[in-house]
Amino acid sequence: MVDPQYFPQATHLDIERAIGYTGDAAAAADLLRMVEQSLGSDIDKIWKTLEMGDVASAGRLIHAIKGFAPMFCHDLLIEHVTRAEALSKTESAASFKLVFADLAPELLLLLKDIRSYLSDRGTPGGG
Repeated sequence: MVDPQYFPQATHLDIERAIGYTGDAAAAADLLRMVEQSLGSDIDKIWKTLEMGDVASAGRLIHAIKGFAPMFCHDLLIEHVTRAEALSKTESAASFKLVFADLAPELLLLLKDIRSYLSDRGTPGGG
C-alpha cells in the first residue's frame, strides 16, 4: 500500500489503484510510462480530428482512454471520460468540441500527475 502522503498532489492519478491493478510500484511505473506517451499524443490527435469534423475518430481515441482509465484514475475522471465517450457517439463535431473542451484540461492534469509521479520516482517519462 502506498502512503497517501507520498503522492498527495495527485488530483487525477490514483497510484494506489494502479499498484493494485499491476501488482507493484515498478509495474505501475511501466504502465504509466506507456500511458504518458499515448495520452500525450492522443489529446492532440483528438483536437485535430475534431477540427476536421471527425467525431468518430475522436470517439475511438477517447474509447481507448476509457479502457485504461479504471486502472489508475480517480472515479470522477473515469466518469467524465465515460460520459464524453458516450457523447462522441451522438453529438455533432461542433457540439462534441465543447464536450472535449471540458474534458481535455482534466486529461492534461492526469498527464501532469503521471509525469510528476514518474519524475518523483526518478523514472524518465516520454514527453
